[in-house]
Amino acid sequence: MMRWQALGLCLCAGSAVGAQEQPVVATASTPIAAALTSWIALDAPPGDEQSATDAIRRAMPEWRRDVAGNLSLTRGAGRPSRVVACGLDHATFAVSAVTPDGYLRLHTLGRHPWHPLWDQSHEANRVRVLTSHGPVIGQVAVINAHMAEAHRADTGLVTVDQLWVDVGARSAADVARLGVRVLDPVVRAWPTWSYGDYVAGPDASGRTACAAVAAAARRPVGSGRTTFLITTGHAYGNAGLAAALHSIGPVDSVTVVGGLTESFALARQRSDSVGPSTGIAADRRLIVSWPAPDEHDSARVIRVGARFAGTLAESVRLVDAESLLVAVARAAGSTDGVSDPAWVSVPVTAIDAAPPPPAGIGRTLAGLVDIPAVSGHEFRMRAAIRRDLPAWAAGRTVTDSVGNLYLAIGPDRDTAVIAAHMDEVGFTVGTIAHDGTVVLTPAGGSFDSIWEGQPAILWFDPDSVHPAPAPLRGVFVPRSAPTSRWSRKVQAWFGVDSAALVAAGVRVGLAVTGYKHGSRLAGTRYTARAEDDRAGVAATLAALRRIDPRMLHRKLIFVWTVQEETHLNGARAAAERLGSSVRTVYSIDTFVTSDTPLESPTFGYAPLGHGVVLRGYDQLSTTSRADRDRVIAAAAAADIPLQVSTTDGGQDGSAFTFYGAHHVMIGWPGRYSHSPAETLDLVDLDNLARLIVVLGTAP
Repeated sequence: MMRWQALGLCLCAGSAVGAQEQPVVATASTPIAAALTSWIALDAPPGDEQSATDAIRRAMPEWRRDVAGNLSLTRGAGRPSRVVACGLDHATFAVSAVTPDGYLRLHTLGRHPWHPLWDQSHEANRVRVLTSHGPVIGQVAVINAHMAEAHRADTGLVTVDQLWVDVGARSAADVARLGVRVLDPVVRAWPTWSYGDYVAGPDASGRTACAAVAAAARRPVGSGRTTFLITTGHAYGNAGLAAALHSIGPVDSVTVVGGLTESFALARQRSDSVGPSTGIAADRRLIVSWPAPDEHDSARVIRVGARFAGTLAESVRLVDAESLLVAVARAAGSTDGVSDPAWVSVPVTAIDAAPPPPAGIGRTLAGLVDIPAVSGHEFRMRAAIRRDLPAWAAGRTVTDSVGNLYLAIGPDRDTAVIAAHMDEVGFTVGTIAHDGTVVLTPAGGSFDSIWEGQPAILWFDPDSVHPAPAPLRGVFVPRSAPTSRWSRKVQAWFGVDSAALVAAGVRVGLAVTGYKHGSRLAGTRYTARAEDDRAGVAATLAALRRIDPRMLHRKLIFVWTVQEETHLNGARAAAERLGSSVRTVYSIDTFVTSDTPLESPTFGYAPLGHGVVLRGYDQLSTTSRADRDRVIAAAAAADIPLQVSTTDGGQDGSAFTFYGAHHVMIGWPGRYSHSPAETLDLVDLDNLARLIVVLGTAP
């Protein structure tokens, strides 16, 4: 469904620290990148680090766990006695309450990250609730883009108190049946992400620090004793490290290998606390109750540089990680050099540990939502629709000059069009700065701030000679010092400068999307980017599988349109092509519902799971009273649950009304429109497919 208004965005890149060699364009796939992304992916919320330390011990069984949950490994004996430590956990959220209608509320666990966008960047994004029975997938709610006018005064940055987690439950009892309880940790379901020669994710610098400690511990020490520690309680004043130091007793030196959160905190307290390019910081305030035996003892912090520090997209360059490992090995008294094989990967849980959607329309939807098809770049979706058509329809489709796909069946009279659009909201490359920062042009309307600090993918179009190159990974650039929820432009960075991008084939107009991975929530709820309008496409395909074209009483033309999100361009071309021959057009699209805690139920209210929605009015068109009565009667006769309401937006069928066609708007209720969190109920979608069959085959 298209949205006319879009809010803007201003994003600024963070500074990079470390070596300046030009990275390669391809996504990093070295053993170092694989190891570091596995460490970044570990779930280790403060107070519940055991699953992470279990994973580490599976990869490195020689490490031992103490009563505080820390992991330790000692090399050598005698003096000097050294400690090299890192903190494994970082601040995240916990379930603070469960609402009667099944939403989760959150509270921050541990010392809050320093970046002001940390809470806000969870909006509209996937999370894992870490229950005692395993992870439960949820989506953090966001306001509907189609209802933007009601929220323009909401200019303050989003805080944890404004976050609502939708796990697909209908009630608090549903939440309890999922095994979710108050105090369960909630973490961002971040994919293992590398781009250019960077690895990225929440606390990437801190996790790189622990990976370096683990790698350095594989080497022998030259003299004395070194105790390596991977500690718990890092987000609570380094309590685990303090406990370990008390247990170890007097030591000659302590080296804390830390992430940028601590370094930035110290820099704010003491301008000289962070050293020059070595990344060394000396400050005992990082260690609570360190039992220092005498004034000759020393403590220092070794940190690794990162871009976008403190955000979900914190990015560490591989050459800087290598330099960090060298520094850590030296601090540990290692006599051996270090190389790629020193890095160790740890086993991690897939980001979406959820059951697949049920067979039928859910599987069809799941096969469509992850396909990129930004307006004007729908060729992959056309191929997918042709692939999923019933066998009898093979070879009967036609594509017009703008890219719309048509399938005409039935006798040539009383023509009805059933329209669903192939495109999705996204971005295209606008301009490219010298450093490789890409300013993006919106393709369709969304709240631009929901993309900040998230994974980004640049997609190539095929040319006439070669297939499309592999897509480029990157991140949407977060603002460095935001003062408002809204921003003015969207930027992405792919780890390289403009020359490398151009050499790789990047040009103005190519499509950029976020990371897409549809997932089943509780029961029959499903969440994905681009359910608008992949759900409509799935419903039309499911209907076609149930239609025998020999039994039709009229001509049905299924039209899968392009560029709906950019002013209905495909529908306008289709309407011009078919002209006044069309008697009725059915728009199959999202009904943007206010069935969320962030919207007023006085407008656009149609609860998920309560049936198909017949839209009476929107910003571009109407469904006449006679057509409404006809659809209501047909649904009742077929025992198909139907809701009637009105909402904002516009649909393809409105373009046909200028040629005299009746416009009937039907769809499914969908939450969180034009965001990565779009959520529907598969029961509604199956009923929509049934209604398309009833309306299309009626006498």
